[in-house]
Amino acid sequence: MQSYVKNNIQTNSSQVLAAGEFIKQQLQLSQQELERTAEALRKFKNQNQIIELPQEASAAISNIAQLDEQINQSRAALADVSAQEAQVGSQLNLQKKQAVQITSLSQIPGVQDVLGELQKVQTKLATERTRYTDDHPSIIFLKNQEITLNSLLQQRVVQVAGVKENVSPGKLQIGKIKENLASQYLQLQAQRQGLEKKVQALSNIRGSYQQKLAIMPNLEKQQGDLERKLSVAQTNFQNLVTRQKEIQIAEKQSIGNARVIEAAQVPKKPVVSKITLILAGSGVFVGLLFGVSAAFFVDLIDKSLKTVKEIETFFGYSLVGLIPKFQSNSKPIYLNLMEDGYADKFMNGSTPSLVIHQAYQMLQANLKFISHKKVRIIVVTSSVTEEGKSEVCANLSGALAQAGRRVLLVDADMHSPSQHHLWGLINSVGLSNIIVGQDEFIQAVQIVTKYLSVLTAGVQPPNPLALIDSDGMTSLIDKFSQSYDYIVFDTPPLVNTADAAVLGKMVDGVLLVAQPGVLDLASATAAKSLLDRSEANILGIIANGVDVKQEPDSYLYNSKRRVGQSVAQTEMEISDLMYK
Repeated sequence: MQSYVKNNIQTNSSQVLAAGEFIKQQLQLSQQELERTAEALRKFKNQNQIIELPQEASAAISNIAQLDEQINQSRAALADVSAQEAQVGSQLNLQKKQAVQITSLSQIPGVQDVLGELQKVQTKLATERTRYTDDHPSIIFLKNQEITLNSLLQQRVVQVAGVKENVSPGKLQIGKIKENLASQYLQLQAQRQGLEKKVQALSNIRGSYQQKLAIMPNLEKQQGDLERKLSVAQTNFQNLVTRQKEIQIAEKQSIGNARVIEAAQVPKKPVVSKITLILAGSGVFVGLLFGVSAAFFVDLIDKSLKTVKEIETFFGYSLVGLIPKFQSNSKPIYLNLMEDGYADKFMNGSTPSLVIHQAYQMLQANLKFISHKKVRIIVVTSSVTEEGKSEVCANLSGALAQAGRRVLLVDADMHSPSQHHLWGLINSVGLSNIIVGQDEFIQAVQIVTKYLSVLTAGVQPPNPLALIDSDGMTSLIDKFSQSYDYIVFDTPPLVNTADAAVLGKMVDGVLLVAQPGVLDLASATAAKSLLDRSEANILGIIANGVDVKQEPDSYLYNSKRRVGQSVAQTEMEISDLMYK
């Protein structure tokens, strides 16, 4: 033991040293990572000119609101100035360029002096024309003088205003009112141009704020990622520093994990410890308790309806048929060979004692007594898949046909048709083709036996419910009822589809197939709710695949086979007891 303690101390020391070296290496790497993340965050803020993003976002929103107010005020002022400019322009009846030229020319002395001399010559010429003809020397002199003054006037206009085109002398001298209007017009033009530039400048500033505000969420995300990385790096670095200090303290200590408390004593005789017995007994008890708890828990989480009684109690419908789960070498009705030219899809007439066959014969008989009127058109459905409703349809149709009734079995499950698989038929033409008018009934129906015909589902449509709930389906049912004694419809399960509920309103009644152990409570609730809302005539429940031995004694008689009893006797006894 002393050697063990010594070796333990050495081992602990070597482990502490190794841990110290490892922490030292990790500390260097962590410090480098911390510096790298801090530098990345600093560069990000410098590149995007960020100080505090939340405050900058708030300031940007406030600035945009102020700019919107200023833009609206400037636009209102611009509209007012533009209206005044238009009004003054209409009164002045001059274009902008002409108003500037005429206003400036009317204020230049050189132009106005020549204009005054020209007006005097024109006045004297008008006076002389009243006295002389145009050929008189005075008239000719005055005309030449007028031409000379007019040319001089245009030269001075060009020199002063830079206008190359001729300006009418009448436009070079305006009254005081027009001169004031022209000055006002020019001032309004200047104000309008200034307001337009102001609106444009404010809009540009607002656009820059808006652009910056638009990229802020992305910047916030990037900054948040960098800050989280920096926080993680700081935390890791601090943890490593703390761990390094702890290891440095542990290196200075020489304490092991074990020490000798008391020297061992050799007993004089072997003894059995009471603790060992207690632990063994406790282990057995705990194991039994765990097994019982596990079984109870499994039973608790199993939400399936396990017995026929539970199914009948939940739905509240009458039990019209009970198909036992029969284990024998015989095949189901629709797979047994038939005599008298029947196809290989029905029960063999030479084996009437089979319980499965008697069950369908009992179901056939019960259909005659469940309603005040004769039930001829039947919809067979189930709550969920895997309850065997398609096989029940096939066997029920076979039993009715064996009784000499003309039977039409229609596969109305256009979601997942199966009757053509059960009967070994081709499904290229069927119910869907007849409803849409592509084919006739005589071309689609397939005769299986003398009394049994099968109409397969046909091409799978994109919306089967639309075909079921149509006038074409109603007329087909009327047509079928004229040629057959019984029409049996194989429809989809009620959960997730409403085909069976819709079709159930068109026929005499609905048979609900339910298999104990397969049907769960949630699906049964959904199915019953749909049937109640559809207000269809529910003929009753067919319990399929029933293990009679698993049913409560108070509901079905126990029919366990007695020692020395033959299989045939057992089958007959089950058949007798099952429907008591």
